[in-house]
Formats: sequence, structure tokens, C-alpha cells
Amino acid sequence: MKWYKIVFCGGIFLSILWLYHKTTEAVAPLKQAEPHQYNPANTIVAFDIHEVITKKQIWPMLKTAYNYPQKWKMLRSCSLSMLRKTLSCLWNREWNRMRKLFHDENQYLFEFMHQIADTQEPVEETVNIIQQLKATGYELHILSNISESAYASFKEKFSGIFSLFDVEQLSMWDEDTIVEKPHAEYFRRYLSAHNTNNKQVLFIDDQQKNIDAAEQHEIIGIRFKSAGQLKEDLHRLKLLE
Repeated sequence: MKWYKIVFCGGIFLSILWLYHKTTEAVAPLKQAEPHQYNPANTIVAFDIHEVITKKQIWPMLKTAYNYPQKWKMLRSCSLSMLRKTLSCLWNREWNRMRKLFHDENQYLFEFMHQIADTQEPVEETVNIIQQLKATGYELHILSNISESAYASFKEKFSGIFSLFDVEQLSMWDEDTIVEKPHAEYFRRYLSAHNTNNKQVLFIDDQQKNIDAAEQHEIIGIRFKSAGQLKEDLHRLKLLE
């Protein structure tokens, strides 16, 4: 087996482990607002998915990688050109571009990556919060960089959770350009298409850069660190009793 194929596949597996890894910056203060202004008639609550609604599970990821039935075909299908392109995506943290690269050029890597990503499991405490918000009457949206194919798999696997959401804004391709958080165009398209009633949007995400970008569009951001912290913030804002 050629050395670069071993290095390549090792790098791919590490990229899968990093794919949903988020920054560990200090939590920014919650943007201040009068608690009584939020109610189901004038407010949308939007959630990111990874590390908010679902969380990566290291052992299932390792087990899935080990048991992947086409691992040798995947190794034989690797090339130096693919390695260079993949390393470029990793260096620039262009996860969706890497996913598209695999989809277009290597079916085994795409399948492998999809199976690893599919090992995520729901955060039970966050799901309970979502259910409470839905029961109270709030309109719930998904704002995620997840691809359509990965989200379709999540919806099928966790239909009881994702059926609670009214709108899904995912990453999208505009020719060869990916439109995703924290790009301004992502939020412009979201507000134009899904907030025609000009409601206040509260957006829950675990990455500060996404919160900062959202707040440039008059969206109230809540940086997610834990379900307990999120519940406290929503109680303070009177969204939950």
C-alpha cells in the first residue's frame, strides 16, 4: 500500500473527527432586551443543529470507521490529487466543499464521511426545550450549515425532533460558491425567504462567529454552551416559564 494513501485516509478520519468541532471561545454576553417583548406572535426561535440539538459521539464514530465495509476500496481509490484537494479543504475548514468534493469524485469517501456524521445523537435536554417552545406556540426554525443529504438522514432518523420545526435553512451552493454561516448572504436569504412578517428572531448557535454575523442582521444571538445555560437564558427572556 502506498504511503500517501495511508496518510490520506488518516487525514480523512481526522477531518471527520474535526468536522463538527466548534470553537471554545468565551461566551459573549447575551444581547440585552426587555423580557416581555417576546411572545409567539412576534418571535421566531432558530436553532443550529450540531453541538446544539445533536452531539458527536466519539466511540460510535470510531466503531463506524472501523466497521466501514468498503475501507480497502476506499484506500485503493485515493490519489495524490484527491489528497491535495482534501488538505486544502481541511486547512481552510471548508467542510461542505470537502463533502461536495467527495460526492463528485469519490463515492467511497462520501459514503464513509456520511456514515461517520450520522453517528451524532440528540441532546435530550435541548430537545426538551424545543418541545416546550413548540407547545407554547413559538415558530421554530433550523439555521444550519448541514448539507441537504445529511439533513434528510437526520430527519428520517430523528423524525420526532425535526418534525417540530417550521422552516429549515441549510447550506446551499450558488454555482461554485457555498452560501453558509457566517456569510452575510446566508442570513439575507433566510430573512428574505422565511421572515416575511418581520418577526424578531432569536438564534441559538454554539459558534460565536455565527452569533456575531447574525446580530449584524438584527437577529438576537444566544451562544450555546449547555442546555442548562440555554434554559436559564430563555427563562430570563420569559420565553419559558
